[in-house]
Amino acid sequence: MTSPVAVWLSFLEAWADEARQRGTKAASAYLKAHQSLAACQDTLVHPSETVRVRGIGASIAERIERAYAQWCAQHGQDMPPKPGSMIAPSRSRSTARPRKTKAYIPEPRSGAHGLLVALYTRVLEDDDDEAQLGKSELIARAQPYCDSDYTMPGRSGAAPSSLVRHSQSNKTFITAWNSIKTLIHKGYVYRRGNPALFSLSPQGLEVAELVALAEGITRQAPEPLPSAPSPASPAAHEQAPPSVPRLYLPPRSQVPVIDLDSDDVDDIQICTPAKPLTISLMDSSPIVISSSPAPVPHVPYHILPASSYTIHMIVDHREVRAKTVDGRITFHDALRERGVPCEGRVLELGDILWIARAKPHLPSEQQQAWAHMQEVVLDVVVERKRLDDLTSSLMDGRWHDQKQRLQQAGIGQVLYLVEDMHVSELVQRYGAQIQTALSSTQVIDGFFVHRTAHGQGTVDFLVTMHDTVQHMYKDKPLYVLREEQIQRDTYAQMQRMMRAEHPGTRFHTSFHTYQELHTKTSASGSLLDMWTRMLLCIRGVSPEKAQELTRRWPTPAHLLHAYAQSFVEHDH
Repeated sequence: MTSPVAVWLSFLEAWADEARQRGTKAASAYLKAHQSLAACQDTLVHPSETVRVRGIGASIAERIERAYAQWCAQHGQDMPPKPGSMIAPSRSRSTARPRKTKAYIPEPRSGAHGLLVALYTRVLEDDDDEAQLGKSELIARAQPYCDSDYTMPGRSGAAPSSLVRHSQSNKTFITAWNSIKTLIHKGYVYRRGNPALFSLSPQGLEVAELVALAEGITRQAPEPLPSAPSPASPAAHEQAPPSVPRLYLPPRSQVPVIDLDSDDVDDIQICTPAKPLTISLMDSSPIVISSSPAPVPHVPYHILPASSYTIHMIVDHREVRAKTVDGRITFHDALRERGVPCEGRVLELGDILWIARAKPHLPSEQQQAWAHMQEVVLDVVVERKRLDDLTSSLMDGRWHDQKQRLQQAGIGQVLYLVEDMHVSELVQRYGAQIQTALSSTQVIDGFFVHRTAHGQGTVDFLVTMHDTVQHMYKDKPLYVLREEQIQRDTYAQMQRMMRAEHPGTRFHTSFHTYQELHTKTSASGSLLDMWTRMLLCIRGVSPEKAQELTRRWPTPAHLLHAYAQSFVEHDH
């Protein structure tokens, strides 16, 4: 007689193969469930007991139960009794029946209502009950079905005023996104992965179908987002790929060289005379930054049309202030005075970057392309360092840690902007270390390094950089990876693979995904990242040595085991 667990394993294997052929992320969930169930040592009789196994949730257990019931009927076997169903003591008639719990139905035009409708539209598009959405796309899809804003507290969404509830208070300090906690607590929505992906549970799917029906959305799927034409399609041959946008920066030979052997350190002039900063677009060697459309197999992405977006600079508002003739003002204030559209936010990685945002009043076709997208991070990031901060980061190891994070960020062009402060004193004490660090950053890491004399010089450089980025992306479409295809642990590897297969091509992410990918918290960092940082804290261990050590011994336990083995061999 076939073991029940063996039958359940065959179900999981078949479902994993089916999901893999469809290209959905459910394949990894079924594969993980298969591995956990195969390794389980407990005696399982009924399929509902599989929820005790790590990696198997209620939805997978219910599907196993339904499939096993069909299998038993086909093979003439009795379905085993459910645990607890054999308890037969009858209750007296006088015992009160438990009250049925009323299903939670979100209020129309509320935050939870919009989120359920948005997830349901994705289920219809993919024809997959377990379809997932990232936060950015989920908010963009949900906003038309909600009166409140999902990102700004106390602000109404884009819904017509005739649909806004009169009882809605304007004095609120939470956003409509807070409703996602309620949906997760009620068991309607699952949250998985990092960056977080959201999907409907079986119970949530039933409720979502009801609320979507109120919006006129039925099982007939809406038109999917425009996607990249396949190489074999006629459209792929009619439209030639646009030229790769290039960012031209001054050749590195123009970076000032300090003679550290000179005895007259005080006479060293680090800063060039003040003059308008220019970035040559003809004579300098190009550093390629791309958003061009070479398609990558099995990696879905959104296409945002050329000239449908505006470019904005984002500056980490924790940056120090820039000193001007009129006094001390923040960098983003100084840049706005120069006509640069600039905002101050907290950035998880880098100090300055650029985002693309949809233009207002776009034609309907372009509006549809941006319907599920809000902000896209472009392929340039600037890390600003004052010379004194650079020196201290060299001493405590933060310099190597920051460079490693930037290398793994998947950004095509990283620029280090070094602002000279207390030059004479620092060069006397740490001149060799500073020069070595800046040289290795350019030669070994491949980052561009630019030095400015003061805060005003930094503002001048950023204004020129903004003009260069705008020119680089002029008339270029954006290719944005879908959030459900991105995982923190594999993102850098995926970007390297895509670049190797399609040199000069860059694919972007949403701003929210960028922030979640690069958040520096202990909970989100992988063991390999933490192990690498630990090694970099050891004096004499360079990033290259740390990489080789982690390749041979992926975890501290591997290294300790190797030491133990060497001691045993030495004793014998």
